[in-house]
Amino acid sequence: MKEHKNKVKNPIKFAFLVTAVTFVAIYAWMILFNIGLAVYETQKLGSRALGKAAGAELFSHNTTIIIIAYVLMEIMIVLIAGFMVKKYYKKAFKLDYIGMKVDKNSFKHLAYGFGIVAIMFTLIYFTMVTLGIMTFKGYGFVGQSPLTVLGTVLLILGTTAFPGFCEEIVYRGVIQNFLMKKMNTPLALIICAFCFSITHIGRYQNLMSLLTIVVIGSVLGYIFAKTKSLYLPIGIHFAWDFFGSLFGVGKSIFNTNLILVFESVKSDDFLASLIIVIAFGLLFLTVAVKYKMDEAKGHCQQSNPYEKNERVIN
Repeated sequence: MKEHKNKVKNPIKFAFLVTAVTFVAIYAWMILFNIGLAVYETQKLGSRALGKAAGAELFSHNTTIIIIAYVLMEIMIVLIAGFMVKKYYKKAFKLDYIGMKVDKNSFKHLAYGFGIVAIMFTLIYFTMVTLGIMTFKGYGFVGQSPLTVLGTVLLILGTTAFPGFCEEIVYRGVIQNFLMKKMNTPLALIICAFCFSITHIGRYQNLMSLLTIVVIGSVLGYIFAKTKSLYLPIGIHFAWDFFGSLFGVGKSIFNTNLILVFESVKSDDFLASLIIVIAFGLLFLTVAVKYKMDEAKGHCQQSNPYEKNERVIN
């Protein structure tokens, strides 16, 4: 395949342009979706005030509505990334150019991601309970049939696959991929992680939580750079959202019951976020040591993973 001249000379500008368009699109979508529900309920109830209140209630507590809005939003951000790539490079957006070529290791990396996060969640919740940040309250499906539990788990599994795949395609596959062609890896990881955190401002509004997202994004980016594949970061991201929607305090973000319900004993967001940061820091160290040992044995190539095969983002 022939090389294509990069039309974007400033990779940081491109990264923040994609992020800005994505950010605006996400919140415009949510606002319009909310307005649409309010209009629908107003026509049904015959009162603007009642319709607005009913629409807000649906948007916040109706599982079907929440999941539809959530899934369509994730699909939208991938379409935006594909459009931006095509606009600047005049080439079709192909997943195998961004580390998503399906091979014998693809599903293995996804499974590894779930295994890693299962261990992380166990250690994180054990630590929080031990430190008295939260306590185990009980099971969220008491008195309900096994089919109800299974249906909820499968629903959450299918829904959380979208952010795992879509957000990793956009941030690691497109933005980080482009940045790493023009600058050193650590700087590319930090800029990409910062862009990743910007689109999560709506859910994580305090500074420590946003810094936690930056750390998570940096670790996922590092894993992408080392494995030369998006599948392990996707597996970790997918599993993090999946387990986070099954275990926790109250209900999931989709308003579904949790399997294991915990109760906050004291409000300490800083300490809780710090524990998560430490967990991802340990994951980073584990991956770094593993690849350092492999490089010493000659099992890993030390060249830039983006130099050998031409990708959309050149």
